[in-house]
Amino acid sequence: MALSTDTLTIPADIYKNGDYLAQNKDWHSAESPWKANHILEILQRNNVSFETAAEVGCGAGRILHDLYQALPDRYFHGFDISPQAASFWQNLPCTDVNYTLGNFLETSQNFDLLLAIDVFEHVPDYMGFLEHLATRARHFVFHIPLDMNMLMLAKDEHSELRSRIGHIHYYSRATAEAALQDCGYRIIDWFYTADYTLPGHERRINPLRKLMFKLSPDLAVKTLGGWSMMVLAEPAIAEPDSICFKRCLLPLEATL
Repeated sequence: MALSTDTLTIPADIYKNGDYLAQNKDWHSAESPWKANHILEILQRNNVSFETAAEVGCGAGRILHDLYQALPDRYFHGFDISPQAASFWQNLPCTDVNYTLGNFLETSQNFDLLLAIDVFEHVPDYMGFLEHLATRARHFVFHIPLDMNMLMLAKDEHSELRSRIGHIHYYSRATAEAALQDCGYRIIDWFYTADYTLPGHERRINPLRKLMFKLSPDLAVKTLGGWSMMVLAEPAIAEPDSICFKRCLLPLEATL
């Protein structure tokens, strides 16, 4: 049965009609250097080599900009469906990163490395989305918010996450790992990232988070929340003859 890309994309209206931008004025650009550093960390500690990389759902494009500054000899390409996100690209100081306004799933481009940073929790058919991505690269880096924790459940904060930042699926570490494994990935490495340390996330409970994490990381994440996980993965079943890893630049809806 052929995949319908309409069912794999995020609910497009809020990302195209300005609603998401109204709630997130900088499209999370302030968090991008922090995320880029964690991406570099997981790649470097696993000696992942690549020549081409793409970010699916690149938003304002700042993560790729920062990755290019660290790795200027690599090719980086960002994809996003939002015209509002695309409006940020022309203001980035680096002009050597390519950006495309359009749906990555509707292209036939393949890359050595694919990034999906805070993405598949927005996607209605996240399993179909992940299964499709698994055929498009040798390595994958995912950053996954761990919204399923006792504190968020007790405070009933998931409705607010849904309306403000578009999260429609909520993961614990165990369910995030299971989702990737069920969709055809082998997890190579992972670590927690402390979202609660970012600007705008400060709360009086943060000292307790820090202390509990030192004592029991898993317990802290499950109870108090405030963490995401960075994951490095590869296809569980490699099919090198079926995947073209060379860069293939095709005309799309718009390329900057």
